[in-house]
Order: sequence, then C-alpha cells, then structure tokens
Amino acid sequence: MSNHDVDAPALDLFLGHRGSFTYAALFKNRLLIGLEIDHPDFFPQVGALFHARVTRVRPALGFAEIDLGDHGSARLKIKELQEGQSVEVLWQSPAREDKGARVLFVKKIQTILNTTSLIHPGLNALERIKKHPYYEKFSAHVQIHTSDNVDCFDLDGELDKICAKTIKIKNKTSIIFEQTAALHAIDINSSLSPIEANTVALEEIARQLCLRNISGTIVIDLAGDKRKLAAGLIERMRAFTALDPCRVQVFGITKLGLMELTRERHGWPLAQLLKAL
Repeated sequence: MSNHDVDAPALDLFLGHRGSFTYAALFKNRLLIGLEIDHPDFFPQVGALFHARVTRVRPALGFAEIDLGDHGSARLKIKELQEGQSVEVLWQSPAREDKGARVLFVKKIQTILNTTSLIHPGLNALERIKKHPYYEKFSAHVQIHTSDNVDCFDLDGELDKICAKTIKIKNKTSIIFEQTAALHAIDINSSLSPIEANTVALEEIARQLCLRNISGTIVIDLAGDKRKLAAGLIERMRAFTALDPCRVQVFGITKLGLMELTRERHGWPLAQLLKAL
C-alpha cells in the first residue's frame, strides 16, 4: 500500500434530489466539505459558454462591457476590443450589487454576431463537485451513494448551519457571520485561550467560506490579543484554505486585529440557492 493510500481521507459523495433541485454533497471523514446544487431558477452555471457582444469600451478604466442577453452584462479586462465586436466567454458567477457577472475571455469571434447566444449551459452539480480539490486528489477513494443514506451524515443539520447567522462549534466557541454591501464580517467569540479559540474557529470559517460560497472582501475579528498571534494565525488560515476550490488570498492582520482576506467569485452563493428551496 502506498503512502498516498495510507493518507487518503474517507470521502463519501451523495447524489440526490429534493423537490425541484438536485445536489452533490461531498463528505470528508463524515464532515461536509463540498456542496453543489442545481435549481432551475438559478441559471446559467459555472462554465456556461456565451457568444456575446461588446457594447462599450472604456480604455481609461481598462475594461470593456459585454452584453449577455437575458443573463445581464459583464466586464472584460481586455483593452484590445471594439464596440460591436463579438467574443466568446465562459460564465463564472452572477451579477452582484453594482457588479456585473464575472466571465473569462476565451477568444474573439471574427464574424460579427447580431445577437448574444448561449452555446453551452455550463457544468452540472456532479461535474462541479468533481472539480473539488479533495475529489481530484483522492478520486480513487471516493465512495458514491444515492441520497437514501445521507441522513446518517446529517446533511439537514449542515444545511441549517450554512443558513445560520451564528454557529456554535466545539469548546464553547461561536462564529457570527454578517454581510454588508462592501464586505463580509466574521466575529469569533470564545472562552478558550486565544490561540486555541482562533485555531478551531479559523478551521471552521475556512469550511464555511467554501460551503456558503462567500466571496469578495472578508474580515475576521479574531479573539484575544491578535498582534501577538498574528504570524501563526495567518499561516494557519492559509493552510486551512489551501484546498478551497476557489482562490483565497490571506493578506494579514490589521492593527485593530482584523484578519483580511479575499475569496474569488465563482458560481451562485449557496445561501441564495437555499432560500429558494
């Protein structure tokens, strides 16, 4: 048996339906680490391919605006485009607040198209969960199940936790999630020693960021005297988010003791999906 086999975690993938949505839930050692949901009201999905039109070029700001038809608009940070030009793009995430949808440039289309068209609807829940770093790394060890046995893994309890503003974790520690128009603020409350409280909380926060699909600017109000713990906590958070499917950047801790990080926009926020169920 190889070292890779010895170190492989127990991974269980559940595929199922609930009402009008389908889901793919990935558990690591019976702990939910990935959840993808398909719902007819939330479309397109990650990887959807569009033939779109450039509606405005703003050279001074370094981007062009493109029309996605019924799916809104988006910005491309590419200067070498002209108004009316057709481009092929991959959809990555929906529009939020004053920001358009996030797309990736694929190529210019030589033929000028009069309309925007959806060429491919994107990846389904199973295809997206298979791109989770844990699945890709340990795919040979994944046990795939139907939804019949998912209650043994307390999926409903995990869904309740994902939707909750405040969650409690082991050792008398709680985490509070707040969202504003500009950022996500997370507060850690605990009666433990600062190093223990922050370590257990940051590990759970990293998991929740992934499950909730929280993106953009994130600040975490750490417990205790943060400045003395700064270096160690920054490295711990980087380790906890290393296998996040989306890019996470941990920048540091401010003088006020706030850990600053960003997470890439990718797909639909899970709380938004669950509210529709």
